[in-house]
Amino acid sequence: AFLKSNGTTTDGGTLAKTNGAFAYSDFANYWYDSLMWYKTNGIVPAYISIQNEPDWPASWDSCVFHPTEDTVNGTNYASYALALDATYQRLSSMPSPPKILAPETTGIGYNKVQTYAAYMDGNSFYGIAHHLYNGGSASSADSFIPALQALTNTFPSKPRFQTEYGDTDMIQTALLMHNCLTASDASAYIFWSLVWPVGGSALLQQENPWNTGSWTTPHGYWLTPQYYAMKHFSYFITPGYRRVETPGNDPNARVSAYLAPDNSRLVIVMIDVTAGQEPDHVIVMINPNATSYPVTNTLNGFSFSTSAVYQTVGTNAEISQFASLGSAPANLQWSLPGYSITTVVLNAAPS
Repeated sequence: AFLKSNGTTTDGGTLAKTNGAFAYSDFANYWYDSLMWYKTNGIVPAYISIQNEPDWPASWDSCVFHPTEDTVNGTNYASYALALDATYQRLSSMPSPPKILAPETTGIGYNKVQTYAAYMDGNSFYGIAHHLYNGGSASSADSFIPALQALTNTFPSKPRFQTEYGDTDMIQTALLMHNCLTASDASAYIFWSLVWPVGGSALLQQENPWNTGSWTTPHGYWLTPQYYAMKHFSYFITPGYRRVETPGNDPNARVSAYLAPDNSRLVIVMIDVTAGQEPDHVIVMINPNATSYPVTNTLNGFSFSTSAVYQTVGTNAEISQFASLGSAPANLQWSLPGYSITTVVLNAAPS
């Protein structure tokens, strides 16, 4: 609160001033002192963001930073870029400073990320971060595609992280993850939230933990449809995997593929966005040499000895949850059920 212009951690405000100037160095010192205190207690973050949603004056914990110092409706606002520079420089004296993600705006609409990035020094942060509360509609993951594609022109050599979003159902969650990973080449997608009370948007909904007698389930929680959308992308695809090209996608059957760091495993995620029971699709996992659709089943140099297939099918009310379908067929052809997500794991033969 002592670093805020309004004297409280909540309700927006901006950075406080000292002797007529914004207290960037004090802000940076606060970050340094906090991280060193956490370290003494065994907590060493790999990534940090210096301010959650600097473009939003939320009624909860918040602080507004504009892209550059300015005055709006008589209020002076501190510069996010200058706060970022000061924090980066202060943390550089740490033995192993965390990687900084920026600017973590509320969304990607209205050129928010680009506007902040225009003033940011590329040497002061590791990767681009953003949320998805604008730039598209929760009911249509594809509506985000233009704004996601535009992000690739902002610090194109840096990784991109989607760090908070969850206002979607199962299929839209899967599609939005697919679009972030493919349209903006994102390196991470973080769902908001992991756990939340019943009725909230979360991967796991929790009943009242202080009143077990009120539970309607044996353990007081249940996994949501969005959980299984996330599981299809995260159970086998772990840090270090890289996305590989999957040309020839049908708009009704989205495909992305991920290769292990040692090339020992290829993981393919397929999403059928059509309604109905059994629409036929011949899915080509990877074929960079394809020039038209459909393409015959080709893995382009990756051979496998063992495989496994997992599939989630249905609406949000009735779901076959991450069901094992056994091994992949030899011809790598599938008939994908409507509203389904399928993960195929292909393991290379031991060398």
